[in-house]
Amino acid sequence: MMKTSQLTLLLSLAASSVAVGVATASEPFLDQRAEGAPVYLVPRGGYPTGEVSGSEIAAYDPLSRRIFVTNGAEVRVDVLDARNLDDIKLDTSIDIVKYGADLQSVAVANGRLAIAIAADPVTAPGKVAILDTRTLREIDVVEVGALPDSVTFTHDGRYLLVANEGEPRCLDTADPTKAVNPEGSVTVIEFAGRSGVKSVRTADFSAFNDRRDELVDAGVRLNWPGATVAQDLEPEYIAAEGNTAWVALQENNAFAVIDIRRATVTDILPLGRKDHSIEGSGLDASDRDGPSGGKAINIQPWPVLGMYMPDSIAAMKRRGATYILSANEGDAREYFKNNDEDQDACFVDVIRARSLRNDVDYDNYTVGDLTFDDLNLTARLGRLNVSTTDGIEGDKYTSLHAFGARSMSIWSADGELVWDSGDAIEQITAQIQEETGKLVFNTNRAALDSWDTRSDDKGPEPEGVAVGSAWGRTYAFVGLERQNGIVVFDVTDPTAPSFVQLIATTDYQGGGDVSPEGLQFVPAGISGGPNPLLVVSYEESGSTRVFELKRN
Repeated sequence: MMKTSQLTLLLSLAASSVAVGVATASEPFLDQRAEGAPVYLVPRGGYPTGEVSGSEIAAYDPLSRRIFVTNGAEVRVDVLDARNLDDIKLDTSIDIVKYGADLQSVAVANGRLAIAIAADPVTAPGKVAILDTRTLREIDVVEVGALPDSVTFTHDGRYLLVANEGEPRCLDTADPTKAVNPEGSVTVIEFAGRSGVKSVRTADFSAFNDRRDELVDAGVRLNWPGATVAQDLEPEYIAAEGNTAWVALQENNAFAVIDIRRATVTDILPLGRKDHSIEGSGLDASDRDGPSGGKAINIQPWPVLGMYMPDSIAAMKRRGATYILSANEGDAREYFKNNDEDQDACFVDVIRARSLRNDVDYDNYTVGDLTFDDLNLTARLGRLNVSTTDGIEGDKYTSLHAFGARSMSIWSADGELVWDSGDAIEQITAQIQEETGKLVFNTNRAALDSWDTRSDDKGPEPEGVAVGSAWGRTYAFVGLERQNGIVVFDVTDPTAPSFVQLIATTDYQGGGDVSPEGLQFVPAGISGGPNPLLVVSYEESGSTRVFELKRN
């Protein structure tokens, strides 16, 4: 694990901040680099919509020098002219209402744009529209599974993989077994040269329906009442390498493995739990652990197990081996009738630890001299959000399971943990705050003076991850949804990555680029210049920003 002593930072603060509406290159509010960092990101131009969800996922097309951005606020794809990186402009927009009710994601390869589109109702089969990136001519429209959440091309562009999340929708506020719960699946679309779609096949999970007990015993998280395995599994994001794809099953804390050519699910890999009681893997578990119940930075080992639950994943190769990188966001299930949070919930699997007081096995839940009553205090674990369905033996809770691991992890192709960043991300932001006075620790997007307010939930909330190579090294870029920054790690040696930089183009007071959602690495050569690019979409601010990776 990365230790605190390894997190020495070369502080390099810019004086100015970036405001929403600025489309030209600006200095970042935060630019913290490790001493001797070999590379660093600098912000170039950006495009603001000024609307929440105005930019969620972005895909760069090297053929047309355009960036295609999902604009959920307007239910369209914005097409940005990125020929001048310091003056990115709106070129045109693509209205997707004729295809469906909402759009989820975009991807680009070989002059093709793929747009994932959900139906109304969201439990019905969705669609993927495929367009020419230069002419925007419609090439094909393909029916896929319910709620196509992400789309991923293989490296050669021959296949397009669609993660059909298949989220349930409640019909009865008191009975989750009556929910409409479509099966999760992965659609495999094969192309035939430039002529269009050759075949459409579905990799489903029906073969695992009679293996529920086996999967649960192995650590796969299956907790929707009355659901089959196929209904419970919710594909979120896909990473592909060669003939194999790995699918993040976020709520299930697992990966699915896909044989792309056969369009078959070959395995489901449980990711296990992160032991936050180990030195170097601690966390700040409360937002009220300071003087008089106020804020404080208090990262330490706690008797909590973290469910990795990755959102975005990426694949890389090193010396012939494939590795999967994951941004361990975490995600609780909170479902309401008609998706209306003003109504009673039909299923919620998250609760504050202190609310388990009457259900905890006191004999088993002790740490040293501390009992659950000791740990249950507001300044300790009482406010931490934990699972209601994990850590149960018989009719008692014997362990606490938190959502997400507040980290980036690297996994082998067969799902073995190779490396985890431990508590490094929280340690980095804590050190920045302590040394500079800038309030960036476990912030809540861009709310004024919101530092520490996410400590009782998922901390900095790593959500997006991208990976790419430059100047003989390989780098991972991790978007922190709540903290608003981008963390760069050198992952050339997957067993011993190192921190490179944390950069943020927000002022942490409501201005700038807020809440990074999607990241795409664009290698030099197809970036339109001598250096690689990183394209980042920010959900809360509805803005898209391009960073250039430079060499020291």
